[in-house]
Amino acid sequence: LAGVWLAGTFLTAGVVGIMNRQYRRKVYASRKRYCAADCRIPVYISKAVDTPCMFGLFRPAVYLTPKAIRNSKAMRYVLCHEMTHYRHLDHIWAVVRVFCICVHWFNPLVWLAAGLSRQDCELACDEDTLAELGEGERIFYGRILLDFSAGESSLLGGLQLSTAVSGGKRQLKERLMMIVGRPKKYISALTAGLALVLLCSAVAFTGRVEGKVEGDIADRQEERGGKE
Repeated sequence: LAGVWLAGTFLTAGVVGIMNRQYRRKVYASRKRYCAADCRIPVYISKAVDTPCMFGLFRPAVYLTPKAIRNSKAMRYVLCHEMTHYRHLDHIWAVVRVFCICVHWFNPLVWLAAGLSRQDCELACDEDTLAELGEGERIFYGRILLDFSAGESSLLGGLQLSTAVSGGKRQLKERLMMIVGRPKKYISALTAGLALVLLCSAVAFTGRVEGKVEGDIADRQEERGGKE
């Protein structure tokens, strides 16, 4: 069993290495430097990427599609999104997820957890990006996600060490629902949180009072027994 696990680990790691090496070659072969103001990492234009993304571990860079630079406002939103990924260190977390998959290649729950972690990174990125852009930009930001949607993501797509503005249809639907329905989400979460606090407080304080009463009764019984 140890030999099977080790062989699967090396095989999965080999697939990851080949995938990302080929992707790197395509991107590097077609990239052209683009001058972007207020961007801490290099920005390139590449026809090899389906949607704007950040790629690279030690020297991360943002890669834009030719479509992204045609609209200055959309490009500003895309760069803001990818810079949020950079601040969150999501290019490093991508490596951590892939490492976990390579080690636990036989466990479907780890693959599921990696996919959910990737989606959580995008949701957190959307939230912080909108906080920087402003609450009034939610609708336009959602349209940008739709415009740069890359279609349904495959199982092996999660092994690619890049962060993208948009992903699969299911993931995109969840992100749009979170963007549009955020006020309702906050009200529901606040109501549920208050109810939970009240319930915990009632249970905790009730338990203490009952314990004190029982202790007083036991002490009185011992005193009566001693007097008798």
